[in-house]
Amino acid sequence: MAVRLRRVALGLLVALASCKPAAAPGRDFSAERERMVEEQVAMRGVTDARVLAALRKVPRDAFVPEPVRELGYSDQSLPIGYDQTISPRR
Repeated sequence: MAVRLRRVALGLLVALASCKPAAAPGRDFSAERERMVEEQVAMRGVTDARVLAALRKVPRDAFVPEPVRELGYSDQSLPIGYDQTISPRR
């Protein structure tokens, strides 16, 4: 029984080692994220470095559905499901 269990575990390890990593998600929105922080947030007077750093780090596009992902950094409300929206940067 122990030998069979080791063979199964070894087979599983070999199978996992041969798998390719998952493909990276589509488009890189880092330029749009930086533009949003500079043009929509900092230009409106937000100066707290921690707030600006958080906005630069959090991928807003990850919180909106695929059909509107391209608009993730626009200055408008976007649907996020269940009759809810993500707010614009006002």
